[in-house]
Amino acid sequence: MTEYQVPAYTEQPPKKGKGCLITVLIVGLLSLVFMGSCAGFVWFGMESMKEQVKTEVAADPNVSATVGDVQEVKMDVIATGEAGKEKKAGSGEVIVFRITGSEGSGRVKVRVTKTGEVEVLEFTPDE
Repeated sequence: MTEYQVPAYTEQPPKKGKGCLITVLIVGLLSLVFMGSCAGFVWFGMESMKEQVKTEVAADPNVSATVGDVQEVKMDVIATGEAGKEKKAGSGEVIVFRITGSEGSGRVKVRVTKTGEVEVLEFTPDE
């Protein structure tokens, strides 16, 4: 072959594959689905816990005398964090809820045991 002849074959430039882009999109979509399902499970768990707390609080004569019919139960995250600092080992999780009733409102501190039982520890009416 002389210096002016072109070889019979030439290398093709590498193809720009879209496999990496497709993989990233699929992984991203699966991650969103996974996070959404986890959020759904947490939401469902919190809603069922709120209903259980609402039932227990309504059955407490001290609370029902002050608040009346319990209409709304919301978790108080800041008060729950403060209550967690004073928690004793092995006593279950202490959670604070804000409750609103037909005659008043207040905060109720409950203990949730590992078996899922809810026990009213303390009720503080709003002034």
